Amino acid sequence: EAGGGPTPRAPTSPMPSTAQSRSVQSSRKGGEGGAAEVDDLKVLLGRQEGMASEARATAQAAHQELSHWRQRVGEVEADRQRLREAIERMRAEGEWRQRQAVQEQARLRAMIDQSEAARAKAENSLMQQEQRP
Repeated sequence: EAGGGPTPRAPTSPMPSTAQSRSVQSSRKGGEGGAAEVDDLKVLLGRQEGMASEARATAQAAHQELSHWRQRVGEVEADRQRLREAIERMRAEGEWRQRQAVQEQARLRAMIDQSEAARAKAENSLMQQEQRP
């Protein structure tokens, strides 16, 4: 059993086979009476009860498997929702960090501009002092 499940069996028919039907019919025609017919019917009834029992067992196994997979789907759905929420949090955090980085770059540019203006002013002041006699 490589698949882990029950080995499938060939379905048995709830209807008697042609040979069984002929056997029942011939016993009726032969005049043997009800004993052979009753025996044949008991055999058929036993087979049908066996098939019904097998069908119930198969239905129960299918129901258990269905319950298992429903539970598994529930677990997977919960995981999926949790991961969606985590992705959304990460996306929001990434956007916030990006806004912070843009603001920091703007602040640094402003500082550079102020430094450049101060340097230019200092150079002008030095040049004016050098030009004075």
